[in-house]
Order: sequence, then structure tokens, then C-alpha cells
Amino acid sequence: MGPSALRAAVVAAVALLLAGCATVHSGTAIRDPRADPRAVNTALLDPGDLLTTPRPPLGTAGDRTAGALLEARRMAEFVVLPFEVDPGLNGVPPAPNGPVVNPDQLGMTFLNSAIPPAVRPHDFVTAFQTSAGTRPSSLTRFTNIVLRFATPENAAAAARAMGEATLAAPIVVNPSPEKAWRAVPREDRPEVLLYQSDSDGWSSVRAFTAHGPYVLAQLTQDKAAEEAIALALSTVDKQRPALDRFVPTAVDQLATLPADPTGLIARSPVIPEGPGTNAAGVYGPHAALNFMHDPVRDQPLFEEVGLQWMLLSMANVYRTRDDDGARRLADGFATQMADRNYTRAEPVSGMPASRCFTSPKDDPSILNGPLTYCLAPVDADLIEVSAPQPADAHQLMAAQYLMLVAP
Repeated sequence: MGPSALRAAVVAAVALLLAGCATVHSGTAIRDPRADPRAVNTALLDPGDLLTTPRPPLGTAGDRTAGALLEARRMAEFVVLPFEVDPGLNGVPPAPNGPVVNPDQLGMTFLNSAIPPAVRPHDFVTAFQTSAGTRPSSLTRFTNIVLRFATPENAAAAARAMGEATLAAPIVVNPSPEKAWRAVPREDRPEVLLYQSDSDGWSSVRAFTAHGPYVLAQLTQDKAAEEAIALALSTVDKQRPALDRFVPTAVDQLATLPADPTGLIARSPVIPEGPGTNAAGVYGPHAALNFMHDPVRDQPLFEEVGLQWMLLSMANVYRTRDDDGARRLADGFATQMADRNYTRAEPVSGMPASRCFTSPKDDPSILNGPLTYCLAPVDADLIEVSAPQPADAHQLMAAQYLMLVAP
């Protein structure tokens, strides 16, 4: 990322204020009228044992697997979100949103162990999946996945193999002809391989469409079969032109992709690693909506503040158009917390512009008790953190701030 002149000026200004922000007259300390009441007092920041010095530049991906993960994050900017197909699809995702670089992950997504071996022989490159349910009762469930293969021929073969694997999927609970998957070809959409299964008043639909080197896959569930099918077909119609705007990286060049093109990852105090952390990374403004609690509400907010990038990590960083954009984004998020019945909590020591909140005990989106949520604008960036304990959230905020302003 490299320090900006503005950030260097901020650090210098803070140092000057700490050195002498008050003038003494007859024993009474008088605050310097030039002092910014929002200025950070770094002497009061407590980052704990978290890293506060930026890492060296991260270089390139280094191999195809790491490059495939970076490519999935790039491709996510062109993957159609559920609410773009149906505005009601704005609820809790039925499957985790994020990159898929190992075909084994697809077995859980499709609830079908035959899908990974159907995909693997066809030179699978990478994928990104997004999903949502309707609020509040998730009567409709929807997942959209874009899978990339090495060639259009690979993609066409993979789409057929995934369809065959769907038909072969075992029904392990109360087997009956009604529950078995069956093909439902449509004369008006011969390019879409559609499959349907009905059980207990629900219709589940799987759709696979080869499009160049991609397979567009949808999983929908609804009370009405035609609604589930229409949702899948509408997604295909929106996904194809969106994906046509994406410029893919050649397979033999994946290893050369920059590991940290924005520099934000090197300035993260904690980089999540290990199983289940593929989602962590940097995303564009459209892809960032995959990780929002209320993407329908956040989409116009992101446009208003000119969101450029989002670092999804232990501490999230939103890079906006300018300083005013970061403050507006902070205001927008704070309003959402109030609307979700979060209560104000103690701000981060030394950061007057920080705002912290405590989640309500009955928030259904939080599994393990109340969380402390904090945010603070730093120049054109907004830092956002959450943790089970206030002290942990405050330390994470302090560490991320020091990372951002470090030379």
C-alpha cells in the first residue's frame, strides 16, 4: 500500500499534539484551540500482543492453488448476488459465501458427495459461491455458484457430469419416487440442465449451464416448483452478461498474480489461515456485499461513499473515495447497529472518533453470546472490528489503526 502523504502528516500532527497540546498559565492547563478533538492519542492505544508493524510486500501467489484463490476473489466482483435476482433474498445464507478452490467443498454445498468426483476430472480452476434466504423465515433458499474450468470443453463436460451426479444422488431419508431427482428439460432453454426433487411440500431445483470456460450453477428451494425454476433461469440470464465483463487470468499465469495488490493484507494485524478461512482477503465494492448483514441496504451506501476495496479479515478495512466517505460509512454502519438494537459501549481508549456497540442477547445472527462491535474512520479508510470481549475488540482496533498509519 505505501504510506500516503496525508497519513504521514496525521502521524506528525498527533506527535506534536502529544508533545505539547496544552499551554500553562498560572497553573491551569488550557487546551490548544488548534487541537483536533478527534485526533488519536497513540500513547493510550493498547494493541496487546498483536502485530503493529506492516509486513514486507507479499509478492506473487507463487503457485496455481494460491493463484486460484486470488482469482476467485477477482471473479467475485462479477458474480450475481441473490438480491439482484429477487430483492427478498436478503436473509441468512444457507451456505457460506466465498471462494471455492477445492472441489471437495462442493459436496457440502450441493449436499451430494458425487459432485466433487464429477468436477475433478475436468480441470477445475476455481469458483465463487453466494447464497441467501428470504427474511425472516427463509421460505426460499438460493445459492449461485460460478465455477471456472480450464477450457470451454472442460466446462461443458463438467456441467453434464454434475447433472448426472445429481440424478444419481442417493435419497437416504424415507426413500420414495417423489423424493428422487429428475431431469426437467425446457424446450425454451435447452442450454440449461435443470433437475427437480419434491419432498414434504418443498421443491428443490438444481441448474447447470456451460458458458465459455464457466459452469453457472444454481441451487434453489421454494414451496412452488415453478418459482424455484424461474429463480434459477433468471439468475442465468443475469449472470452471463455480468461474467462476460470479467477478464480471467490465463491458467498458466495464476501463480504470477499479485498476492496483495492493494497492500491492505500486509497491513492486517492478523491474517486468518487454515481451513475455512478462504473468504478472508480483499474484495471490490460489489463482491464485498457478500459479507454484509444487509446487502440491500449497503449497496447504495457503498455507492454513496465511493467504496473501492474491502479487506475482510480479523479487522475489516473499507477504503472509500475520501475522508468524508469514511465518515459517512461509519455513520451508516452505526445507524444500522442502532436499528438492530445494539447499545452504545465504551469507545476505544485514545480514539475519540471510535464508536463501539454491544449486540443484543437475542440477536439470532450471533451464536455465542453478545459481541462488542467497534468502528473508526482513519483518513479515507474505515476500520470495523468485533469480538466477544470489549478488550479484545479495542486491542484489535488499536493494532489495525497503527498498521494503517505506519510508515
